[in-house]
Amino acid sequence: MEAPLELESLQILHQDLIALEEGHLRNIDKLCEEIRGHIEAFRKLLDKSQKSEASRTKLTSGIIQIDESEYSVNQDFQESSIQLADALDLDELESAKLVLSAQNDAELLGRSTIVSAVIAFHEKRQFLLESLRMLVRNAQDPD
Repeated sequence: MEAPLELESLQILHQDLIALEEGHLRNIDKLCEEIRGHIEAFRKLLDKSQKSEASRTKLTSGIIQIDESEYSVNQDFQESSIQLADALDLDELESAKLVLSAQNDAELLGRSTIVSAVIAFHEKRQFLLESLRMLVRNAQDPD
């Protein structure tokens, strides 16, 4: 699943932006590539996909496609995804992606899958927002 790697890459971007602000970034080209790699995620901050009847229907069919992989999902998974979508006002297939990626964290940390998915959702948004804030600040004051 891609989401843990996505969060990890956002953390790396954030660390590199901190290094830039502190004046000890060693590879500006790498930072530029990291920023380009997250452009779509920055755009999605404003265009969060909301709940969708079409996505809910696909989810409740029991077979979904996430990142070009097809999954057969059981009733518990469907209910968790719908509950998460309702809680976050999020598209059901995006919610299913979060639930799928949060399953390992939930087991490792002893918390429910839904709680782990909510935490992952907010952590991703936090790193994106903080990174965007630093980009704007550095654009205004390039010193």
